[in-house]
Amino acid sequence: MDRSIMIAYAKVISAMVILGSMGVFVRHIPLPSEEIALVRAFLGSLFLLAALLLGRRPIDWPLLKKQLPLLVACGISLGLNMAFLYQAYAYTSISNATLIYYCGPLLAMLVSPLVLKERLTFFKLLGISVAMGGLFLINAVKTGALGPNPLRGLLFGLLAALMYVSILMVNKFVHGIPGLLHTCILMLVAWIALLPYVLLHHRGPWILPGLTGGLIDLLLLGLVHGGLACYLYYSALQQLPAQTMALCGYIDPLSALFFSALLLSERLSAWQWLGAALIFAGALFGELYHPKTKTSKT
Repeated sequence: MDRSIMIAYAKVISAMVILGSMGVFVRHIPLPSEEIALVRAFLGSLFLLAALLLGRRPIDWPLLKKQLPLLVACGISLGLNMAFLYQAYAYTSISNATLIYYCGPLLAMLVSPLVLKERLTFFKLLGISVAMGGLFLINAVKTGALGPNPLRGLLFGLLAALMYVSILMVNKFVHGIPGLLHTCILMLVAWIALLPYVLLHHRGPWILPGLTGGLIDLLLLGLVHGGLACYLYYSALQQLPAQTMALCGYIDPLSALFFSALLLSERLSAWQWLGAALIFAGALFGELYHPKTKTSKT
């Protein structure tokens, strides 16, 4: 395997593991989820902009101008993705919203042959189906109310999943833009896209957490999860097939499960352990299993 591809695999896996730990930090931040996402996008874009300026790498302005519409479209999709997902959480249970949202990787895999001309193999489809089944087992054991409007919640979850597909598809047409600049523009546009949504939904006075009230968690969420993790993910996205990115996407809920068990002392049931094993096995099988085709003798 080419060294650059191995680095891309390491980047996307690292990004998914980092993103899976978001829940641990969000738990300690006393702000609505959409405001947390807005601050995360803002701090992430500042972190990436600072890294870009410190690196002092030359920018190909004619190429950037040519690729900018695609980057803006992708950034808007990223902002809408977060807004729709938080609306889904507001109308239905987190389990239901998560299940419908993670249909996104499956949809991306099905769409990629049509949009990107990527070859869809039976084994990749089987692998992602097994991973989806594992995700169902992890969430199916959770109990509680379905939410004030489950149907509307599922609709918003589906819209978030479609935005996920849009991000993967549009990004594959962006070429020649360095990963750092690429991610900085996406996060900045996502922040601008999220701002009207947050302003419309905000109620009461604006609150900034104190040092002991979640401020450190908020800063880490913005700089590490919004900056570093997004840079790792989107720079890898330019090098790996969309189907591979879709399969690797299931590492996110898998790592979230383990972080919650390890750091929040949340007990896992036998069904959840089985679901975690299926996610891991499905992603690994779908990406690594490539049977050799038999050739007939002449």
